[in-house]
Amino acid sequence: KEKRPRGWTRINGVSLAQWPGFADDVTVSLNGEKGAQGHGWRTADGRSGPLPNDKLVVSGTGQALVPLVTTSDGRTLAAYRDDNGYYPSLDRLADVEPPTVDPAGPEGEDGGRNMDLHPVILVFEPDLMDNYGLANRQTAMLALDILHAAAVDSGSRAITFDLSLAGLGGRPNLLTLAFEPPFLAATVGLLLTLLAVGWRAFCRFGPPRTAPPSIPPGKTTLVANSAALIRRAGRLHLLTVPFVDALRERLVARLGLRRGAAAEQVDPLIDAHLARLHPDSVPFSIAAAQLAAAHRPADAVRAAQALHTLEKDLA
Repeated sequence: KEKRPRGWTRINGVSLAQWPGFADDVTVSLNGEKGAQGHGWRTADGRSGPLPNDKLVVSGTGQALVPLVTTSDGRTLAAYRDDNGYYPSLDRLADVEPPTVDPAGPEGEDGGRNMDLHPVILVFEPDLMDNYGLANRQTAMLALDILHAAAVDSGSRAITFDLSLAGLGGRPNLLTLAFEPPFLAATVGLLLTLLAVGWRAFCRFGPPRTAPPSIPPGKTTLVANSAALIRRAGRLHLLTVPFVDALRERLVARLGLRRGAAAEQVDPLIDAHLARLHPDSVPFSIAAAQLAAAHRPADAVRAAQALHTLEKDLA
């Protein structure tokens, strides 16, 4: 017996092809291992070639069959039906004398042959057309000649292969496709994930608890955190001069003064404008000098508050 890996393949329910209602007069048979061997295939014009397995050969018999390919002992591997049609190319391939043309014959007929019929070719041995047999060059050329003769006798060079039986060309059902390879694994994984999520949701009691953020949002909180960091670092005196410069730039923009001028030129103008609005207030130049000279946090905070008050008075 032919050896093959255990567990890889299993052949069940195999039967030979039958065509009830279409070709009841044709019988298909398969010789067993003890039967006569095919010893390859051969045609009427003298061509021959090997079969992949001479011990298992499918052949057919019938009264209205014209053999195209046979075995060495005369079994028919491929044939076409003699249905009174006009098939000169197939006749030449089967080494049969084609009918002569009768110009006086009825319209649509050729010497009693029906010109409107298309040939019906029955290939009993699958290894003449499948990949197993087409690996041989002689077998591949034979299959090409049979297809070419059938296309010529049909009146068209076009050849159409019906692969709908293999599932091609149809509209697959998405629900059915999800449970077929190769999508079956993804579908099973998705179902298991949904089951795990559902089980966790079922076992949990109450809404999920979320931890509060480490830094609360908001400008006020951000300023407070920054001030606490500066106070802890002990670097408050380093902010006095930048604070004065930033405040001076805002006042220059608000009063319409020339930007980029030196502090010696801008401060007298700010003092003069402040004196006209609030004569009793502390001049800007003095408050700025006090803040710039402050080293203790209390002095710096006091001078910064004074400058902040001046900015509000000039608003």
